Amino acid sequence: MNRKKLEEKALKIIEEDKILSQVKTEKQLAKDWLAPRWEDWKTRLRLYNNQKRDSEAVGNSLLYTLMNTLLAYLYLDKLQVRFDPRESGDVEKCELVSNTAKFDYNEMRLDRKNYNWLWDSLFFGAGIAKVGGVKDKTPIVEIIDPFVFYLDPNTGTDIQDARFCGIERAMTKSEMEKLGFKNIDKFAPEQTSQTEESQQARKEAQNEVSHNEPATYENKNFIVLEWYTYLNGIKYVVFTDYNCSFLLKDPKPLIFKDKKFPFVIKQFSPIPHEFWGVSIPDLVEDKQRATAILLNLSLAMEKAKLYPQYLFDTNSISNIQDLKHFDFNKFTPVNLPPNRSIRDVIAPLQQPSITSSTQIIHEMIRDFALRSTGATDLRQGAIDATKRTATELQLSQLNSDTRNSLAAKLFTIAEKEFWQMWLARYKQYKALVKGKVVRIQGALGVKFENIKLDTFEFDTDPDVVIESSNLSIQQAMIDRANLMELSKVILDQNAPTSAQRYFKKRLLQLSDFTKDEIDQILPPSFDEMRATEENAILEKDKLPEIDPQDDHYTHISIHNQVEDNPSKIAHIQEHKKLLIEKREEQELKGKELPKELPELPPELTKMLGAQGSMGLPSELGAPEGVSPELGQQMPQEMPQEMPQI
Repeated sequence: MNRKKLEEKALKIIEEDKILSQVKTEKQLAKDWLAPRWEDWKTRLRLYNNQKRDSEAVGNSLLYTLMNTLLAYLYLDKLQVRFDPRESGDVEKCELVSNTAKFDYNEMRLDRKNYNWLWDSLFFGAGIAKVGGVKDKTPIVEIIDPFVFYLDPNTGTDIQDARFCGIERAMTKSEMEKLGFKNIDKFAPEQTSQTEESQQARKEAQNEVSHNEPATYENKNFIVLEWYTYLNGIKYVVFTDYNCSFLLKDPKPLIFKDKKFPFVIKQFSPIPHEFWGVSIPDLVEDKQRATAILLNLSLAMEKAKLYPQYLFDTNSISNIQDLKHFDFNKFTPVNLPPNRSIRDVIAPLQQPSITSSTQIIHEMIRDFALRSTGATDLRQGAIDATKRTATELQLSQLNSDTRNSLAAKLFTIAEKEFWQMWLARYKQYKALVKGKVVRIQGALGVKFENIKLDTFEFDTDPDVVIESSNLSIQQAMIDRANLMELSKVILDQNAPTSAQRYFKKRLLQLSDFTKDEIDQILPPSFDEMRATEENAILEKDKLPEIDPQDDHYTHISIHNQVEDNPSKIAHIQEHKKLLIEKREEQELKGKELPKELPELPPELTKMLGAQGSMGLPSELGAPEGVSPELGQQMPQEMPQEMPQI
């Protein structure tokens, strides 16, 4: 080996040692910061399930009840995603991307993963999802256990502000070989990892026994550290053993083109400038402990009543064993002095009972928990014995929904980041997803679309819109009621056809009809189809011909979807000009001919009804109550005297 290669090898060793030293330091900083939090989480896991307790004690399920109440509300509140175009020509493409997102919901198994993500955010204060590369033509989504997640202590609310972060992974040697790892044989018995401690904590919470695998076990798991950090100002991913003793892969810059750490954080109640938000156990742990103490003391007091205690006179009863054993037809000898009754020898011991103050304290503690979480009795499906009016129940439910809607609104921030990252993966790995078939459920049944290389290509990325189904349903009810109330004003006799069609479509949208269903109920009119075809001409900055019979309102509305150019502006102006001319022509005709025939005197009307019309012009029509045919006939006999008019 020549000198140059020796120098390159030595430089590489020095570089590796420098990287390992940096990762080891960062890991220790994160561990020191997170260690107290990890210990709290272990304790709270035991409280949540409450299986590891004294067999004689009664567990309190306050934490479990409130967690599942909020989890049910938020999990069933499906967050709906759609992509809105920024460019006029991206409407159909965005519709396909939106349908692909709905299709991928099942492909990525987000039903289960979303539950875990939500549970982590409620229990730990932050749920962590990783959006990796693409496998089987679908982005890879993974929910990271907060117990094995390391983070820069100086991180604020946004994880992208962190200097470093990392996760522990349990892998067998065969799994590492498939990933192309090196130095696999250098693995030695490591220190107790956070992965092992978290697994043990969960087993203890379930009151299960931990298992020990033999050291020679072929499929033994080893802990791999997947670390994200900055090297020379660039984001890198580094793989090392748990002790940071050697590299398992040569460090490489982050492969994702968006240059972001591939993590999305969902927080239940974030604190500004802090990564870990407020969790449900933060609010409930002390209340559960206090109510458990009160509950078990109250239970012990009630048990004592079933096992009464007595005071007895030792001068009268010499053998205490006679009082301890129960038997039928038993006789206990008692030496009673003169003038004393048996009640003077044995008397029951007075014991305290549960007082109203104990019940008040219990209710106060429980009320604190319900108020802090918003999981009221009404939301839990239980109503107390207090008589309440329907209005009071409705207001209580509304206020509870408002509290929980805040969490749903905050979760939409994480969902938006998630789907932006999902779109970025499709754009980056478009060659790997080419030919993917997306199943779309339409109004007329199922149809299939093929993903092409340009499906996810946009000059300007579309907007990601996330809607909470619970919030959108409430808002839709309000909007629908307002729309129906204003319909008498909106749909007057002067409302154009385009306005009437828009009103009907908007009403169907607020009633949760899909676009395909709306198109079946209100198929595009001739003018809408014609205007849509003309848009393709306007996009090329050319002028299509205008038919004077066009519904100009409809054409102007649809042409406005085209990006501004001279042809579009001129074409719309011409529609406006024809619209004004048409209106002026209608007004002129209205002035030339009376809309109604002036009312005739009763005498003339009666005469015409009996004798026929007097030759009135047929285009004016016959008077009310007179047949039109009479206007075409002349009277055969004229009266000698005409009635005075």
